[in-house]
Amino acid sequence: MYSIKINGNIVKQTDKSTVAWSLYRATARLFENKPNHVQLYSDAELLQQKPSGLMLLEHPDSAAVNDILMTLIKTLDLSFPEVKWLIKDSELELSNSRIDGWFYPKDNRRFVQMYNDELEYLTPILTRYAQAKSQ
Repeated sequence: MYSIKINGNIVKQTDKSTVAWSLYRATARLFENKPNHVQLYSDAELLQQKPSGLMLLEHPDSAAVNDILMTLIKTLDLSFPEVKWLIKDSELELSNSRIDGWFYPKDNRRFVQMYNDELEYLTPILTRYAQAKSQ
C-alpha cells in the first residue's frame, strides 16, 4: 500500500504505484502544502520526500517510457515477436540488442532506456496493427 503523508500524517493511499507517484506530486504542488513536508511511502519504506516548495526542481517518475511500451503491448494483446517484427519493419534503424533491451527489467545489465520519440513513432504502428489483427 502506498501512502502520501503531510508532516507525518497519512492524507492519501492507493495500491497502484503510478497513481501514488502522481498523487505525491499533485499533493506537493498544492499551494497550501508549500510550507509542509510531503512524503511518499510504500508500506513502511520511504520512497521520496522533499520540501513542497522545491518539488518543481525535481521530476521523480515511477513509470519509464519502457513501462508505457509494456502497458501498450499488453493492452493491445500483442506478442513480443510481433512487436519486434513491427519495429524492425519500421523506419527506425535499431539493432536487435537495443530492441531486446527495452524489454528487460531496469536492474538487468542488458536494459536499454527507450526514448519518448521512439514510443511516439511506434504507438500508431502498434495500434494500427492490433486493430487490423482483430478484424
